[in-house]
Amino acid sequence: LFEKRFSHVIVVSKNSVLPINLNYSTPDTLGLDRICNAAALAVLNPGKPSVSIDLGTCIKFDFVDQFGQYQGGSISPGLTLRYKSLNDYTSNLPLLDAHSKADLIGKSTFSSIHSGVYNGIHNEILGMIAAYEAEFNGLTFFMTGGDAQYFDFSGKNNIFADENLTLKGLYHIYLLNAQ
Repeated sequence: LFEKRFSHVIVVSKNSVLPINLNYSTPDTLGLDRICNAAALAVLNPGKPSVSIDLGTCIKFDFVDQFGQYQGGSISPGLTLRYKSLNDYTSNLPLLDAHSKADLIGKSTFSSIHSGVYNGIHNEILGMIAAYEAEFNGLTFFMTGGDAQYFDFSGKNNIFADENLTLKGLYHIYLLNAQ
C-alpha cells in the first residue's frame, strides 16, 4: 500500500545499506526488528560491544561487537507467550495477564504462575547478561520492547532502558538509504 501511495518508499531488508555488517548464517530469516535494534546499537554505542534485550512477544538478545559486526543472539518466549502456553498445553491452568513483580513463592495457582513466569524471565535475563559479561569485556546493554516495563535492572549501571531503540535503528537505516 505504501509503495502504491508514495513515490519513494524504503523497505528495510538484509540488502539495505546498514550501519552494521551481518555475520549471521541465515540473514533471510533474520527479523527486521533485530536488524533495527542492532543498527541502533552500532550508532548509539560506536566502537563498543553492545547487546539489545528486546522484551516483547519474544525475548531477543542481539549482540553487536566493537567492530560493528552483528554476531547474532537468542530468542525465547516472552511474557504473553509463556502465560498462553501454560494455558494452552495444560488441562487446568488458567490464562493470566502479564503481571509486574511476583513473589518468589506463590501461595495459589495464580501467584505460582506469576512467580514462575515473571521470576523465570527475570532470572533468564540476569543469567544471559552474566554469560555475555563473562565472554565479552566492556559491554553495554540496551533494554527495549513493550514488556520491558515489567522488569527493573536499575542496580546495574551498564543497562539502559530505551523504549524507542528499534525506531532509532530504523531511523539510522533510513538515513543511510534515503536519496
